[in-house]
Amino acid sequence: MTPEQILDEAFDNEGVAQNHRDDIKAYLHALKNRDPKTYEHSIRVGVLASRVALYAAKPGISARMLLWAGLLHDIGKTLVRPEVLTKTSNFTQEDYAAIEPHVQYGWDMLNRVHDWTAYIIVRHHQFRAKPYPAELPPLPEYLRDKAEIIQVAARLCWRLQIFLTPSPTGITTGTATSPLQLGKNAKSTCGITPTRENSLSFLNQLAC
Repeated sequence: MTPEQILDEAFDNEGVAQNHRDDIKAYLHALKNRDPKTYEHSIRVGVLASRVALYAAKPGISARMLLWAGLLHDIGKTLVRPEVLTKTSNFTQEDYAAIEPHVQYGWDMLNRVHDWTAYIIVRHHQFRAKPYPAELPPLPEYLRDKAEIIQVAARLCWRLQIFLTPSPTGITTGTATSPLQLGKNAKSTCGITPTRENSLSFLNQLAC
C-alpha cells in the first residue's frame, strides 16, 4: 500500500469526516513538499498511534485523538529550512537550534484550528533529557480539566518516535544521536505496520 492508501484506510477506520480529512491532507501535503521522508514518517507515527490507543485503553485517549496527533506531530517542520530538515550527519549546534522550534511552529499552525492536537504536539518533546520548548502555552480554560489526558497523549507520541527509531542494524533501540535521527531513521523503516503485535510490543516497552 502507498502512504496515501494507508492514510485513507486509517481515516476510514476512525470515521474521520471528509472536511477534517481534507484539512489534515493539506497540512501533510505541505510537509511532503518540504521532505517526503518526514511526510512518510508522520503517517507511520499517526497510524501506529491510533492502534496503540486501542490496545492501551487509557481513559480519555481515543484512537482518533492519537491518529491526528501522530499525523501532525512534526507539521512544524514545514517551516524548517530544507538544508537542515534533510541533513543526515555532521549536525552542528546551529542545526539543533534550527530544528527545535518546529514544535512551537506546529502549535502556532494548529492553535485555534485543531486545539486538542495543538496542545498535544507542543508537548511531545517535553520528555527528553533537555525538553523543549522551554515554556509551554497555557491550556485554555475549557481544556484545563483535560491536562492529564493531553500529557499522556503527548508522552505516547514521544515514545512512539523512540519505538520507531532503528539502530544501524535495523533493530529499534530507542536511541538517537542527532536532532533529526528520530525521524530520519524511523523514516527508513517504511514497512512497519500497525499490528496488534507491534502495538503491544510498544506498550510493553512503555511499561518498562
